[in-house]
Amino acid sequence: MGLERMLLGLVPALAGADSLSGMGGAWEAVASYEMLVIDNEVYSDIFRTVSGVEVSDDRLALDIIDKVGPMGNFLAQLHTMKYLRMGEMRNSTLYDKRSAERARMEGMKPLQVAAREEAKRILKEHEPDPLGKDVEKDLARVVKEAEKKLLGKH
Repeated sequence: MGLERMLLGLVPALAGADSLSGMGGAWEAVASYEMLVIDNEVYSDIFRTVSGVEVSDDRLALDIIDKVGPMGNFLAQLHTMKYLRMGEMRNSTLYDKRSAERARMEGMKPLQVAAREEAKRILKEHEPDPLGKDVEKDLARVVKEAEKKLLGKH
């Protein structure tokens, strides 16, 4: 199912779509929090991939490649850390990136279990940003107009 979701999102994104639908949907039109968490990871990967790789003198860092040399430690370079922090490489907290041996020793957790735990954490801990006063005012106006139109309230 994961491969299908990636492909069904990647193809339209590569064609230029900047809005993808179907988030959280599962079999037989059922939606789930777990699928929302998984889709968030899949779509984040898609949009990171589609954003491409910028090629410039600074990003190529030929001077650093010369300085560090073959078999050197590029992760110790401030330049490498700068671009990793800027999102040059996307790291998911949901995907298990341990070696197979380490995962067997420490225990493996199916993706849907990890997604369920993450969904529960989000529901428990997330504090949404408050709406701006202008947005609250516009929303109240829309609701009032809808009440008039739909419920006959004045």
